[in-house]
Amino acid sequence: MADPKAGNGGVTEKYSWTQTLSEVNVVIGLRDDLGTIRKADVKIDIKRKALSVKVKGEDYVVGEFYRDVRNDDSFWQLDSNDRTVTLFLEKVKNDEWWSCVVLGDDEIDTSKVEPENSKLDDLDGESRAMVEKMMLEQRQKAALERGFKGPQGGGITADQMQMLQKLQEQNPELDFSGAKLS
Repeated sequence: MADPKAGNGGVTEKYSWTQTLSEVNVVIGLRDDLGTIRKADVKIDIKRKALSVKVKGEDYVVGEFYRDVRNDDSFWQLDSNDRTVTLFLEKVKNDEWWSCVVLGDDEIDTSKVEPENSKLDDLDGESRAMVEKMMLEQRQKAALERGFKGPQGGGITADQMQMLQKLQEQNPELDFSGAKLS
């Protein structure tokens, strides 16, 4: 599993992608040997659960989405000059990060996704609290995977996580892996 790239997405052989909690954007680079590309050469079928992108009869991206999309609110755009097709996909569930766009493609480690702070500021209080809770849970999971232990060897609490983060910020030269908090 790869670390997420800028924009909390990834790169596959045929496309790159980014995401927020509410949408996924996919940029598909078109090969030069296809010649001039017009809108009529591009056939895209965005369904709730699946995607099909064909260019001049060739399958570019075909498969089942990681999670459902709002196909009526999703659309695409062809840029003939840049030789790209960009998909703008609206997620049905706005409370989780996708590890991939199409099942079977390379996945990213969603515990390392970092939403932009400015985007959190745009959320209403309830949504922001939910997102911050999800982020904390993902950090706790990542801390456990790195070997941090809480009381009686179990998971660490939110207060312990905040204390650990402060210690790490104040002492970046120290290695806290394997630390046991009590």
